[in-house]
Amino acid sequence: MATAVLRSLGYDIFALDNDKCSICEGLYHGALEMNKTVVLDASTLSQYEFFNSQTFNSVVGFMLGSIYEFNKYGWQHILAEAASIVDRGIFIFTVHKEEEVDFIYDVMANLGIEGAILDNRDDTGIYDQWVYVGKKE
Repeated sequence: MATAVLRSLGYDIFALDNDKCSICEGLYHGALEMNKTVVLDASTLSQYEFFNSQTFNSVVGFMLGSIYEFNKYGWQHILAEAASIVDRGIFIFTVHKEEEVDFIYDVMANLGIEGAILDNRDDTGIYDQWVYVGKKE
């Protein structure tokens, strides 16, 4: 549903999520467009010709899943896949914990992407407490 804000600002959104229920909800409420939405595991982007033949200038991931020690390799792979589909552009990822955003920062830096961490904590929130913003030149 967070993509609705980006669409309202005039961005052309291609949405993907591995949670088909979230995709269905977004389509039902008109936040997503049927022909620009797919249920897909982000760790497989480079396996599809579509992502290799398109030009993307940003990747935005709101409320990413939890990053734990046991699944860090998977997240590292997902971030590398995201970086591979953007020639030049911006990355924005939001997470719950500081350790998660630090991990994202380190992975993206190792991929050659310059970034910054924004502290978005408040007393009542549980999502989007930390934000990574990166730029690929």
